[in-house]
Amino acid sequence: MDDAFSEFFRQEHRGLIGFVMKLGARQAIAEEVTQSAFLEAYRRWDTIRHPRAWVRTVAARTYFKGLDKGMDDLARLEDSLEDTVVCDAMDIADYLAQRDRVQAALDRLPMTQRFVMAWSMDGYPASKIAVELTELRGRPVSPESVRKARQRAREALRAFLGSNRKGVE
Repeated sequence: MDDAFSEFFRQEHRGLIGFVMKLGARQAIAEEVTQSAFLEAYRRWDTIRHPRAWVRTVAARTYFKGLDKGMDDLARLEDSLEDTVVCDAMDIADYLAQRDRVQAALDRLPMTQRFVMAWSMDGYPASKIAVELTELRGRPVSPESVRKARQRAREALRAFLGSNRKGVE
């Protein structure tokens, strides 16, 4: 079990942090939520059938529950800390600027559209996203509603980022 879980952790850790950030979390919060999701996955590893989707479900629920409990305090602390890493590589600076621009665009979306885009950007179909949204909201959400929300989100992202930008599809 430990080898399989360790390999899963190595493969998914960074991606899960990115997923939580797409939901709207700042990096420090995304890291905390990710750690919590992986800890829960480790505890239940023998019973999890689809670990990649499972940790994303747990992470999304943890993040949204944390919003209600003032998890943003950690983000304010993160903002108050100065960056200690200095990097001269222009490509990294360009990447970070682009990432921040996309994150800012995602942050402007309504929560449902942001949720749909986070799952979509991680490769999940409308049917799976509908199940997760139904669970989160406590009322049925159809795959068609997910597709409509995804389309509206894409249109809003295009408008914010500019129609000549690639990668919004």
